[in-house]
Amino acid sequence: MIYKNITFVIPVNKEQAFLEITKQVLQELPPWVSDIRGFKLIEQVDPESVNFAVQILFTEEAHLEAFDLHQVVKVIQDYLQEQVLFFESHLEKWY
Repeated sequence: MIYKNITFVIPVNKEQAFLEITKQVLQELPPWVSDIRGFKLIEQVDPESVNFAVQILFTEEAHLEAFDLHQVVKVIQDYLQEQVLFFESHLEKWY
């Protein structure tokens, strides 16, 4: 099992719109996505932005490779009408 962790940096004035579109996009993911979790980071580095993390569980390597993160980000950016800073990492449960 591998989690894809995607952390987004969103301008404060786009927070509600980001939550709306991201929930919609995540609900439309393929059925082979096993689990999805969304988090708002408690500590915010920049008072003008807010950080969110989305973790998507993949039980098979092929599903992870088939997942098109850039399409997901494109839908979010189109909805917000601006570029969104994000980074991704892959997590493997060890405990």
